[in-house]
Amino acid sequence: MSLDSTRHFEDPAAAQQRFLSLFLRSEREIFRYVAALVPNVADAEDIVQQTALSLWEKFDAYDPTQPFTPWACRFALNKTRQWLERRQRWQALLEGGLADAYAGIFRAFVRHRDSVKMVTFWGVNDAVSWRAQGKPSPRWRTSRRFGGGRGNGCLPTN
Repeated sequence: MSLDSTRHFEDPAAAQQRFLSLFLRSEREIFRYVAALVPNVADAEDIVQQTALSLWEKFDAYDPTQPFTPWACRFALNKTRQWLERRQRWQALLEGGLADAYAGIFRAFVRHRDSVKMVTFWGVNDAVSWRAQGKPSPRWRTSRRFGGGRGNGCLPTN
């Protein structure tokens, strides 16, 4: 906190106690204000939490001679505007085909996940050469060799 806040409050513990007292008295009103601006309760709760953090960070700028709730609601309005702008950007991206692109990447990954596992475990060249030769990956062979041909109960024996 700055020197200005120490002028209002003698020590940081007193400032924290004062902030908590003011915020908890105003929290319901702040929540109702935000809930009127966003589509669901969970989003309103998130915005109120973000508002509380911003209020605490800027509490040294609060003038104790003024009412706390209107000051806090201005912060809540700004946080709500930021949330709505982010939401609109995401909706524009999703409507522009981003969701379809991610779905295509996911489908390709699921289709080729065995190759991806081999590539990450053995490296690109080893995985490609084993796949091209039609042989099982060395990992499966190793499990058979160390399991005495029976497997160890965790890995497939075929």
